[in-house]
Amino acid sequence: MTSLLGIVTIALMPSKLVRGVNKMKKKEILQRSRNENINEYEEKILNDSHRFGILIISIISIIFMIIKAIHSDIQGLENGIPSFDYAAILMGYVSYQFIYKFIKTRENNSLIAGIAFGLICIVFIFLYINNL
Repeated sequence: MTSLLGIVTIALMPSKLVRGVNKMKKKEILQRSRNENINEYEEKILNDSHRFGILIISIISIIFMIIKAIHSDIQGLENGIPSFDYAAILMGYVSYQFIYKFIKTRENNSLIAGIAFGLICIVFIFLYINNL
């Protein structure tokens, strides 16, 4: 009888051990999942802040372009004050965002957009320098 009890005890022990290990794995998995959710949330906040930042930069640049146009019209300047500097800043920023996205994701569309905006930025810089 004792040997039978010993066999039953030994047979049951591993299953309790496995259950304990499963509980530990479940806790680890839940903790990792929580951490990943926090990281995803932080990443979403960062992406939203970048979008809002480019919106603010765009609005400020457009306001400065309008002010320059009005000011040059008031002063009666024929060629006006060039506003290509703000356009170059915007295009440079957008170009950088797309190139950075390409480096991280290897999406060809991002590379093409990054190069295109970079070239537009160079054109605006050239136009700005030419009109000084």
